[in-house]
Amino acid sequence: MSTRVVAEHKDREARMRYVESSVRSPQIVAAARRVMMRDSVARTTIRAVATEAGIPLGTLQHVFPTKELLLKAVIDDVASESNAHTGSLVRHAGLAETIREGARSYWHGLIDDNVPYQVMQVELLNYALRSTGDDFSERWPFSAQAAAVVSLLEATASNAGEVTGAPFERIARLFIAGLDGLMLQYAADLDSRRAEEDLEALIDATILYARIRPSH
Repeated sequence: MSTRVVAEHKDREARMRYVESSVRSPQIVAAARRVMMRDSVARTTIRAVATEAGIPLGTLQHVFPTKELLLKAVIDDVASESNAHTGSLVRHAGLAETIREGARSYWHGLIDDNVPYQVMQVELLNYALRSTGDDFSERWPFSAQAAAVVSLLEATASNAGEVTGAPFERIARLFIAGLDGLMLQYAADLDSRRAEEDLEALIDATILYARIRPSH
């Protein structure tokens, strides 16, 4: 077999592996999320994920050679889902209404009645905090989550002709921190009524802190 033919054969194999990885990766990440929500992040194994995905262990290891790489992919997927949900929120007539309705939509869409998902998020966060190597800001995309909220606030303020007395970035960070705290409390005791009441209090506090006023 000539050198050219061998090279073409290797190139074709490389392209096939790339296509397989691009197709398999979302399937594997979805399976990993199901296993992590069921068994916990710490107890999740590559073999268990392969079984859940219905693929050979070797196929999974070709796409994700290590559990660390798989966990990073799950973290990215969870963050993208959260950002996509924030990006899909409707801009209402003004900042106060957008904050109020956006928070309710976010809570009911990603938190309420979805405790296993929230516990998985906490476990992934702990993993990211304890992992070594990259900077933490690159391992857990807080900045991207805040940026999605800031983008919503900026667009709403521009359309409504409003400004705030606090920077949008700080409003977003504090509000996300409040939501995360409420989520942890809800996961601990599953008191839906109290969580709803606390959410409304957080919304009121955020609007008060934002000091919203007309731009003219």
